[in-house]
Amino acid sequence: MLQKKIPLWFGLPIFILGTMVASWLPLNPRFQKPQSNADSAAYLSLDELNSSLEAKNKNLTKQLTELARVDLADYLRLQKEEEQFKKSRELLGKVFLVLFENLLSNIPQDQMDFARASVKDASSDAADQKTANIKSESGPGLVPASRAGAAGVQVNSDPQQGPVWYSHEKDLASVQADKPEQFLASAVIKDMGTEIKGYKKFKSNDSRLNGLQGFFAGDLIFEDKRRKPWRIEMTLNSEIAEGVPKGSMNLRIIQEDNNVSNGTGSGDLRGIQQTASESKALIIHEGDKNFLQMYLLETQDSVIGNYYEQTDSGETKLLGHFTLRR
Repeated sequence: MLQKKIPLWFGLPIFILGTMVASWLPLNPRFQKPQSNADSAAYLSLDELNSSLEAKNKNLTKQLTELARVDLADYLRLQKEEEQFKKSRELLGKVFLVLFENLLSNIPQDQMDFARASVKDASSDAADQKTANIKSESGPGLVPASRAGAAGVQVNSDPQQGPVWYSHEKDLASVQADKPEQFLASAVIKDMGTEIKGYKKFKSNDSRLNGLQGFFAGDLIFEDKRRKPWRIEMTLNSEIAEGVPKGSMNLRIIQEDNNVSNGTGSGDLRGIQQTASESKALIIHEGDKNFLQMYLLETQDSVIGNYYEQTDSGETKLLGHFTLRR
């Protein structure tokens, strides 16, 4: 049996990973020998150090194992060199994001942009290919019944086409509010119109809405780095009645020129929606064409999410991401 040759440049992510992990320990100040009693007092105790290392090692091992289990396996299944190159670039981006999150700090912006773009471009290509395959199988505008969810949203079952946008939500519990970029990049909604079509009623004990009660505030960071951050302030006081949030909500967005957008609602708050897909996200309408995709990090008293604009042609455009804190 012939074995597939893996290009030499594909070994770059593995080489970089091994080099950085090997060099991290001796360079980290926590592992340098104290020079004085004053220095010693600043170091972690042995138990605290072990706990910190175990948690970091567990998280790093989990993420790298997932890369090998899913992405490397996908690469080895590919036959065309062009597809192999795109997949290897995606994997390189993911390896760097894991390193940035777990081992490194003060990352140059151009390096961070490259890693995010590599993952995002690959996700976009996979989505385009998935749509083309569906159309070729079922004709214009049709989705095979075996691949459609209860709300008519396609559920991807082909591992070579990549996961659907909400499949990474299984990792939501490990996401840190101050480092949500990797998770949010993997959960970008490509077609907001489909996700907000109709209205899916809430259960009376929906924990997401319960956790959103009160005041949250934070910054919206744009994908376009030339734009300055906007301030987002949200106040919610509601309860669920007949499957719909009812009460009052104020969504205040302060732009860089101090222009303020106030979205105030009372009574039936249908501007708060669940997605048509089986996702943990909530969609908040901000006017007619802008949307906030929100995830509650309950143990951190924080909300993270993506901010979108729906163009006149109906396309969904990702503008940025945000973190709000109570």
